[in-house]
Amino acid sequence: MSPAVKWGFCRINNIALSVSIFCLGGAASAATLTVDDDAPADFTRIQDAVDAASDGDVIYVKPGIYTGTGDSVVDTHGKAVWIKGMHGRDPFQKVVLDGQRRRRVINCVRGEKDRMGFANLVITNGRADYGAGVYVRDSSPAFVGCTVVENTASVCGGGIYLYDSDSHVVDCLITGNNAQSKNGSIGGGLSITGGRPIITNTEITDNHALAGNAKTETPSRGGGLSSQDALPTFDRCHIADNSADEGGGVYYRLREDDSFKPKFLESTIHGNTAWRRGGGLYVTSSVGYSLMLEKCTVTSNKVGPYQLGFGGGLFVDSCSLLLKNSNVDLNIASGGGGGITLSDAVMSTTDCTITANDANRMGGGLMLAEGSWATITGTTIDSNYAHAGAGIFATQSRVIFHDGTISKNYAVHGGGIFLFYAGDLEARGAMITGNHAHYSGGGLRAMYDSHGDFQDCQVRDNTGAGMIVDHSEVTLENTSVCNNMSNNLWMEEGGSWTDLGGNWVSMYCQGSDWCPGDLNSDGVVDNADVQLWIGYYLNPYDGHNHHILADLNGDNQVDGEDYMILLDNFGPCD
Repeated sequence: MSPAVKWGFCRINNIALSVSIFCLGGAASAATLTVDDDAPADFTRIQDAVDAASDGDVIYVKPGIYTGTGDSVVDTHGKAVWIKGMHGRDPFQKVVLDGQRRRRVINCVRGEKDRMGFANLVITNGRADYGAGVYVRDSSPAFVGCTVVENTASVCGGGIYLYDSDSHVVDCLITGNNAQSKNGSIGGGLSITGGRPIITNTEITDNHALAGNAKTETPSRGGGLSSQDALPTFDRCHIADNSADEGGGVYYRLREDDSFKPKFLESTIHGNTAWRRGGGLYVTSSVGYSLMLEKCTVTSNKVGPYQLGFGGGLFVDSCSLLLKNSNVDLNIASGGGGGITLSDAVMSTTDCTITANDANRMGGGLMLAEGSWATITGTTIDSNYAHAGAGIFATQSRVIFHDGTISKNYAVHGGGIFLFYAGDLEARGAMITGNHAHYSGGGLRAMYDSHGDFQDCQVRDNTGAGMIVDHSEVTLENTSVCNNMSNNLWMEEGGSWTDLGGNWVSMYCQGSDWCPGDLNSDGVVDNADVQLWIGYYLNPYDGHNHHILADLNGDNQVDGEDYMILLDNFGPCD
């Protein structure tokens, strides 16, 4: 059984219904033509049936393998006709359009618009510069229940190329296609330029955009799909196991349109690989417009092994990303931004999770650079890993983090957040907890003209200090910094913090089960604790910030009030 036939029977679901929807409004006088390559029918070749058809006709094709003799197997010549594969009871009997690795399979370039399309076809073995399997230009045919497999373009659109097209692609499988060029191929499976196509319930898997040498040649982009200057919608699609130098799953170059945002809805971008940037998705624009992902999952994508690979899940460059109710998890970057990298970009994130991503250098969950700006609301950043800034790494960029959680992230420096060289953070109602830094800054590490502004937050239960500030400043208001090991607030050279009131800075968190004054944690407040308290009072900064242990009322002062608390609790702990 050929690979094309093997793939062909995997994707036919509710096709009769889908085709009937697309055919509504057809002419009452439409004719029905039949094609069979080895049994009685009106024609033995599909192209002959197309040549004889009129607008509105339907061409039914019996199972078989159909080839061509010219530049393509089928050219619709501007006619509004439907070409539908007919399947017998045997699921292995498919209608296969075979380009024989010599020609394009389907050519649709003469303004075909309404009431026409292709259904239940296997489109395979096409060869062309653009759109080896399917080439659509200034036309908008529908594709329903088709399998586009093992086609190769030398430049763009190995499986399908849509140019200025509003085509609908429904219930299709686009797999095993390639685009390959030393000058930078684009769109291994699907390539879109211009237009507003809609891709629904379609799988785009195991496609590749290849270049001669990723380090020196123009990079290939969009292993699964590429979209340039278009406004497509992807609804309930699965984009998996594709590869390219940039944008292993998806490469998106945005166009200007104030009335419409291209979007992915309820889609999965999974297991894709890029060499340089954007393992799952690479989105860019020269004019800063927006792409939206809603109810999507971006998971298990990878960028590398190139040592400066960025954006394991998503790489956003010079444009805006809207991320809603989505998950970004288990992505890997050899450089920075295991989950997401922003470069001179803007991101708005609402009710998302960024979890278990890994960056070899910085920004396990999220990396911001080059003047980027992220507004993150109701989002959990959890269990990410990086050398620096496991949860968030921001340099010369601003993060607004509201009503979310940054927890259980692990780094050498800055377990939860690392602000580096003019990194800026506004945190409101944030929980920063359970993060770990092997060396410094379990909750927060701020360095070199960075600033953190915390209001109504909790920074607690982090390892490697709650906050370490170096040549930077933090501002706290109504914020609890407590139970962090080994310090809560540690100001290195040039570091400072401002108390705007209502703060609690203590080794103990309010409302927890603790015994004030039991400094050695032996279950009793006694003379041993008094001696420890006096030692901390006389020598509070011995490299371990022990004054925090002695500050029993959390006012950031070690004084007589703390000593009275200790005496008032003298005796066994309750």
